[in-house]
Amino acid sequence: QNTISDDIDNYGTLNITATTSVTDDIFVRGGSTLNSSSTVTSNDGVYVYGDLNVTAGTFTVGNGFVEDLVLYTGGTFDPSGGTTAIKDDLWISTGGVATITADVNVGGMVNVDAGTLNVNTGADLDIEEIIDQDGGTININDGAVNLNSGTAVSRVYVDNAAFNVSGGTLT
Repeated sequence: QNTISDDIDNYGTLNITATTSVTDDIFVRGGSTLNSSSTVTSNDGVYVYGDLNVTAGTFTVGNGFVEDLVLYTGGTFDPSGGTTAIKDDLWISTGGVATITADVNVGGMVNVDAGTLNVNTGADLDIEEIIDQDGGTININDGAVNLNSGTAVSRVYVDNAAFNVSGGTLT
């Protein structure tokens, strides 16, 4: 197993193909790509301004306390294989886009703040708490979105936004 004891601040293409533990933040900058196809654990947050692709393996963000996966303007999150486990929240800010076509488990909430969340064929999006949407767009085209109601009451809040369900399930 590889251990990186500092931030990863990526401005190019970073392919992680071996089991890797990162003890600090991961920054995926504009125009850069992080491809993960093995077991990658970030013990802190992951901040995306470029493209984050999970194609296989397990990608884990945080340990459950204020370690979020955050998509900023121009940031994309495209898990197409494997499993992504976000121990706290998934934040999709203005201009960020998440297109889910694989297993994604969110231990906190999904907050779509003027960004876009697409749930497509093959997706299994499990959310422990709530979906909080303030602007932006959520498209459930296929796949499954499961609100698990762990310790909190599961809810969907939609405020001045588009919430579209054209297929799949929302439970």
